[in-house]
Amino acid sequence: MRPFLRTIFASFPLFASVAVAGSIGGVVAGTDGTRISKGGVTASRLGGRPAGKLARVSASTLILSDGSFQLPGLDYGAYVVCVTAPSAGWLDSCEWGQKGVTVALSTGQPSIHAAVTLIKGAPITLRINDSSQFLASHEGVTPGAHLLIGVRGDTLAFRPATISAQDSGGRTYQVVIPFDRQLNISVSSSA
Repeated sequence: MRPFLRTIFASFPLFASVAVAGSIGGVVAGTDGTRISKGGVTASRLGGRPAGKLARVSASTLILSDGSFQLPGLDYGAYVVCVTAPSAGWLDSCEWGQKGVTVALSTGQPSIHAAVTLIKGAPITLRINDSSQFLASHEGVTPGAHLLIGVRGDTLAFRPATISAQDSGGRTYQVVIPFDRQLNISVSSSA
């Protein structure tokens, strides 16, 4: 057998030996008991990738209409589960002083059910008047013709405002922040 083919066959068992431990599933609800039916869930492995393994270090999925989620195909280890549902007015479970939900997958417990509770936030609405349609006519055409609006959270991560409505007179943006909190809103564009 040629040395090249021997190298490929000798390497194959390394990839085939990646063990998949189990899954993290659960339900997302608000502090008032409301099931959250829109948003995303991410599980990130604490400590990163294990030495010598090709294990996944994170997984993401959407919340289903009944408030449930499922993240299969994860290796053993500890994970932090974060949920984002800003369009429904809920705060990210890993921002604004919250740490998320920490779970651990092991040989004794390969599947975990995590209950994630979100805190209601204050939706801040910003209107950008643009009757001349500068943004719409230049975005994607003129370099830098993009408007970035948002706030910085407790972790100093930038939380962008999303466009919630658009018409011939301009755009309406929205970002969710904690109640009773003073924050600076950043608006920038290089155009």
